Amino acid sequence: MSEAKSNIDLKSLIQENKKRLQEFNRPYNPYTGEGSPIERTLVVIPEFNMAVYLPLTMLKVPWVKIICERQSFSDSVQYLIQNHPEVGGKLENSDNPVSDLFIAFTYERFNHDFEFYAVTTLSIQDKQSLDDVPFILRKAQRKLLARLERMRLAGIPIRAILLKARQWGGSTLVQMYMLWIQQIHKKNWHLAVCAQGDDAAKNINAMYSRAAQMYPKDAGTITLKAYERSPKNRICVETGGIIGIGSYINPDQFRSYNYPMVHLSEVGLWEDTMKRKAANVAQSL
Repeated sequence: MSEAKSNIDLKSLIQENKKRLQEFNRPYNPYTGEGSPIERTLVVIPEFNMAVYLPLTMLKVPWVKIICERQSFSDSVQYLIQNHPEVGGKLENSDNPVSDLFIAFTYERFNHDFEFYAVTTLSIQDKQSLDDVPFILRKAQRKLLARLERMRLAGIPIRAILLKARQWGGSTLVQMYMLWIQQIHKKNWHLAVCAQGDDAAKNINAMYSRAAQMYPKDAGTITLKAYERSPKNRICVETGGIIGIGSYINPDQFRSYNYPMVHLSEVGLWEDTMKRKAANVAQSL
């Protein structure tokens, strides 16, 4: 026992603790990208007093690269009109091409930067105040996001088994990430939410509904309607994505559709019944 005690270096433990606390409390700003776990590069554009950390994937977009290299929107307009019709075509007859280019730049960022998209367009209910607040990711949520993004950017199926403590926002992050995929990246891309009971699935899906209702008009619209008169399945009019909701006890409503995205909630609570095994339901979904 005395030998074990002598090997404990209290000073090093304290230093390690300070190091971890410093990392835990590192500044985070989803508007600028500071503190994000996603690999980024600092871009400074003085005319808009803008200094942001952009995801590396965004800097691969040719017309975005031009703006970043010139560090100016106004100095890039004419070049983009002449050489990049995908964005320049919208600027040629514009009354305010610099402002329109900045808006196009912002919308392009939505494609690459989930954290920025979340804080500027998505609202969630704060667990303590119950107020509707912008979705700013907690540290644990950012850690999960980094793993999801690595798989998405690698072009492989995004699969995650999340062993989670309650109330840190794992389900919220997953559901909002799937909303981002449906609204920004894919058309006719369906989502199934399956839980141990209908009420639990509805609670998860309520996050999607809240975000749709409060989606800022400047960013677009998310219109959800009942799909084929189903009381549980809805479709997003703008993107054609279906959101199916149900429980593992009654999974029949999921059979008729192809679901590229599946959110299985609290699978550890699913119990086998005489009619079906929980594992088989999960596998078939």
